[in-house]
Amino acid sequence: MTGEVQKQGMKKNFMRIDRCEKQNCYTKNTAVPGKVTGDAVPKVSVIMPVYHMAKQVPLLKAAIESIKNQTYPDWELIICDDGSTDQTVQALRQMIGTDDRIRLICSHKNRGAGYTRNVCIHASAGEYLAVMDADDISHPQRLEKQVAFLTKHPQYALVGCNAMLLDGNGVWGTRILEEKPDKESFLHTLPFVHPSIMLRREVVQKLHGYTQTEYTRRTEDYEFLMRLYACGYKGYNIQEPLLCYREDLHTYQRWKYRFRIEESMVRCQGFLRLGILKGNFRYVLKPLFVGLIPISMLLLWRRKRYQKVQGAHAGRIWKDAQPERKTLHTQKAGGQGTSLETDGRRYRLYWLQTRHLCRFCILVCNQSLTLQMLLADITYTFSIHR
Repeated sequence: MTGEVQKQGMKKNFMRIDRCEKQNCYTKNTAVPGKVTGDAVPKVSVIMPVYHMAKQVPLLKAAIESIKNQTYPDWELIICDDGSTDQTVQALRQMIGTDDRIRLICSHKNRGAGYTRNVCIHASAGEYLAVMDADDISHPQRLEKQVAFLTKHPQYALVGCNAMLLDGNGVWGTRILEEKPDKESFLHTLPFVHPSIMLRREVVQKLHGYTQTEYTRRTEDYEFLMRLYACGYKGYNIQEPLLCYREDLHTYQRWKYRFRIEESMVRCQGFLRLGILKGNFRYVLKPLFVGLIPISMLLLWRRKRYQKVQGAHAGRIWKDAQPERKTLHTQKAGGQGTSLETDGRRYRLYWLQTRHLCRFCILVCNQSLTLQMLLADITYTFSIHR
């Protein structure tokens, strides 16, 4: 009996995801109309969702300043606060001041990034939509180069770029993306850095914006871009680092295991739409295994992977994006260099790995019912798509 109840519940969940085109800013969920003051309509609308950034005001200010410092002048910035309960809105109003190119929209309830981006899209007027996050930094020539590319290549619906990876100590690596991603590129991971992309407005309107279901609150970008490719559109990645993308410990701490389960659901639906699920089911389960890896080990692996491709140009990237690095002082004894800080970090790493191993054992026990529900979801998905 319990299995039947779970199956019926998962059936409703997948039906809600399949009806994502009915849950968007162009129908019933958003009541913010687009407005343009004056006769001039901006060519580019930059959309930026914000939530609880009062304790990270310098990051928010750097993100806004990176747009204000663009060499491409014909833009507007639409900022939507997603129901913050701290002093984020007050800080934003001080930053915006009297700049009429920037508009602030406030939501009274937290609804997620998908809903917030849809509000920004509906309130914007530009021919091109540039995505931006509140803690990232755009290169001064980002908008200029992306507009030039989309104007010259009408066969592409969106354009992204490579990204410098940023944390509290500055740039620590570079993420080099596939230049011309295809459908199979979505199997491993999202082949775009989402805050780096620029889209054509008519494409977003045909797709009805971002999905606003609770199952895509953390993966709305993955779902949206897979849906875009499933409709026959294509994207391109400029092989230049035009964005500083923040990726640090806090980024991974926000990803609870239930978000990994929801990502598997989104992957299953997306791969079905793209026609690449057959023979690639292991990629559907990938987030479930990645979620069991201790955060410290995951960070070490990503650092080792992306630091190799950082290149000499990383040190010359925008100085405003890099705070001064913290140096490790080395104490030499007996002609051999030893680092007390390095030894201390290694000890803390071993302790964290032991703690995460204990959490892993507890997690396996606690998530057994959740995994059974996921398998019921997958079984139902195959049954309705035969």
